[in-house]
Amino acid sequence: MAYSCSDFTDDVLNTLIGLGLVDRDAIADNDPQAQAEVALKAIVELARRSAHADRILDGAGKDVPRGLSLP
Repeated sequence: MAYSCSDFTDDVLNTLIGLGLVDRDAIADNDPQAQAEVALKAIVELARRSAHADRILDGAGKDVPRGLSLP
């Protein structure tokens, strides 16, 4: 069976939920853009908490997806 985009999305979101980085209630059903925003915000927040956040985020400014900003 082929691994689909939906499978990928489910795996990423379920991993973020399992790690306690995202609340299940924050994930909108059938809204991929909203799901991506929740996931990306969690990833950026995790990077900020990292001991190497400055190094990780230094080059990210130009690659930050639309709708997200890095302070």
